[in-house]
Amino acid sequence: MSAPATSEAPTFDELIARIRATFAELPFSHAELITHGEDNLVVALDRSWIVRFPRNAEYRARFAAELNLLHRLRPLSPLAVPNYEKVAPDQSFGAYRRIAGREILKDASGSLPAGRRVGCG
Repeated sequence: MSAPATSEAPTFDELIARIRATFAELPFSHAELITHGEDNLVVALDRSWIVRFPRNAEYRARFAAELNLLHRLRPLSPLAVPNYEKVAPDQSFGAYRRIAGREILKDASGSLPAGRRVGCG
């Protein structure tokens, strides 16, 4: 399924329908919409998978580049990097297994030493 043609954000039910239609081999019983974040709408499935939907055409255009960058970073990074195991045929959204750990929030990054804040806000 392709991304919505309008600039209006899809409903949670529409996101779930797109996930089920595109990734039918990915069964889940619980879905949670993660409401923070500026670039993507995010749905967590059974606390095991993360599905990211770029919020608009600009972010959708960057999604392919992000997939390529993550693929190149994965073998180089000492940290876990998302591994998109499922990507919609039109590259409008994708899913990866949830990475263990805690999210670094912008507010919390202020407590890090200045040299460790790269990319945190």
